[in-house]
Amino acid sequence: MKEDEEAWASKPADVKFLLDSGLLFEINRQVLHPLGLALTAKLDGSLQIKDSRAKPELLLFSQELLRSCRLKFKQFMAAYGNKQMDRRAKLLGQSCQWVPPEIGAAK
Repeated sequence: MKEDEEAWASKPADVKFLLDSGLLFEINRQVLHPLGLALTAKLDGSLQIKDSRAKPELLLFSQELLRSCRLKFKQFMAAYGNKQMDRRAKLLGQSCQWVPPEIGAAK
C-alpha cells in the first residue's frame, strides 16, 4: 500500500490524475451535477464546463460508469486520499476549511 501512496503522491496533478483517481467523477457527482454543471475532460487533456442548468436532471452517470468511477475513487482514497486528509487535519485541526459563522453557511 505504501507503494500506491508514493505513486499517487508523485503523479502530476493534471487531468489524467483527476480521471485516474476518480476525483473528477466525485467532484461532478457531489458538487457540479446537482447545480446543473459538469466538468468534462477533452481528448487534448483540457477541461471544459458543460452547462445543463436548464435541465440538471440530465446529468446522471450510467450504473456501469457509476460503479467503475466510484471504485476508482474508493481505491484512490484508501491508497492516498484518506492519509492526505488526515495529515491536513493534524496540521489544521480539520481536513476541510471551516467557515466562520460571520461568513455564513451556503444554505
